[in-house]
Amino acid sequence: MSTNDILLRLAAIKAVKDTLTALDKATKDELLQQVRGRMGATTAALTDDTEAATVSVSLGKAPAPYVADDRAFLAWVKANRPDAIVETVRTSDQDAILKAAQATGEWPDGVELSHPGDRYVSVRQTPAQRAATVTAWQRGELPLPALQLEAGAE
Repeated sequence: MSTNDILLRLAAIKAVKDTLTALDKATKDELLQQVRGRMGATTAALTDDTEAATVSVSLGKAPAPYVADDRAFLAWVKANRPDAIVETVRTSDQDAILKAAQATGEWPDGVELSHPGDRYVSVRQTPAQRAATVTAWQRGELPLPALQLEAGAE
């Protein structure tokens, strides 16, 4: 195989991979719209009831307090927990203070609550599930759209 043939193969793989990445995102978005607020894991099954994958809808990290303003937090700690002051707030004390704040809902100055992560979809396959899915794909048994490769410039 010539160098140019290898280069062309890489170009084709890139085009197909980009298309599959967009299709993956669109399909996950479609699933999130369909399941709305429900989350959890479920098994995708092929027509013969063989497992194809485990698909999960999860929520990103839960909101957690973090120090958004070091100076304000340091001033609060000086006034409320002076034993925690070294030149800066010790990490262990900062973690304990944030944990206590989360439990009581009383936020020290300089602390804010992070935003929760977005829901996301993950797909896991065992080697047996992957093999069964590939076999079903080769037989034309999967509900896949025809790949529409776009030639548009980015």
